[in-house]
Amino acid sequence: MDPDDQKCPHCGKLPTGKKQGKSLPRANVATLGAAHAGGMSRSGLTQDALEIQQAAAVGDDAKGRIKRTKRREARSKKVIVLLSVWLLLMALTVGLVKYFGDEDGEGEDLALIEERARMQREAELLAAKNVIKEALPICKNTLIGFLNATDAAGKAQYVYQGRELASQMSLYYRRNPSFSSVRSQAQIVRAELLKGTKYPTIGAICANQQKELFEAAFVKVGPEWKLDWKFMMRYDDRSWSLFPSGDEGDEGEFRLYMRVRDSNKKFDQEEISLVFYKPQIYRDGEFRGEPSPTVRVPVDSALGRQIIEMAGHEDDMKKDAYGFTLVTLDPPGYHRVRVKMRLHKDGLEKEFELLEILAQHWYGADVLSEELAPADASAADA
Repeated sequence: MDPDDQKCPHCGKLPTGKKQGKSLPRANVATLGAAHAGGMSRSGLTQDALEIQQAAAVGDDAKGRIKRTKRREARSKKVIVLLSVWLLLMALTVGLVKYFGDEDGEGEDLALIEERARMQREAELLAAKNVIKEALPICKNTLIGFLNATDAAGKAQYVYQGRELASQMSLYYRRNPSFSSVRSQAQIVRAELLKGTKYPTIGAICANQQKELFEAAFVKVGPEWKLDWKFMMRYDDRSWSLFPSGDEGDEGEFRLYMRVRDSNKKFDQEEISLVFYKPQIYRDGEFRGEPSPTVRVPVDSALGRQIIEMAGHEDDMKKDAYGFTLVTLDPPGYHRVRVKMRLHKDGLEKEFELLEILAQHWYGADVLSEELAPADASAADA
């Protein structure tokens, strides 16, 4: 119906309320239609079927969300596991690199230290050779002058601290005249710069016209090189050969060879057996010395322990603690010592008592800056 036909014939106005002919909303129509159509939907399904279908769709959607959630959780767990494994491998790699890197570093440091030590030894050897090369002509002149001097005063001018030793030298040469024309010429056949001395000191093996070998030590004093007289002459403050004829209780200091007599050096007895020999100044072959009476020292004493330690280094005695070669003149197993002895007499029997080992060398006391033991000989060789 046309809305204009709905006007009031009297006033010409529309009646109150909504205009007729307007269609209801589609949703309401569908709902009313479904309600009047006996419960049928527009798709031809009943309301129950539609609800079942919608519930199924909702269930499928929920299942899909659950599956997607589980897949995401599985992927997350896998990522976490892989990340953990990767972190572990990285930690192990870093640890191994650090470990082997440290070892390489230590190896490099050790190699560097050894190389520096080698270079230092080479530099010291070169410096020692230069010192010896420059000193040898002066040392030879000193030696020849000393050998050709006919009295103690003449010899003292070639001796280190000769003025202080003048009285000892005078007494010594009155008892032991030394000048010999056949021994007045000599040459130095080997020289070594010693260590642990107050002043530069050269230890030398010399030979004379008789083909005798003897030792000398030269001490640098200013531009000159002077002889260590006590070392060269194996000086004692009293005669070793006359010591046994002395009186009961006599004491003396001597430069001697000491030999340990105990077989195999087992020291399984209560005492150590020793013998002493006076070293010769000149050697033309094997050592020939007369042994002293047997000297016994308790094993369980400070002196006994010192001797046991010395005996333990017999096989290594190629050089003394100051770097001087010993094997040229020293018999195997013979120790260079400066000792203090006491004489005991019982009727015709004589006995020596070893009071002290003053030094394990024959150098003059004023030549050295420190006392070293042959146990340190390996350090001198280095």
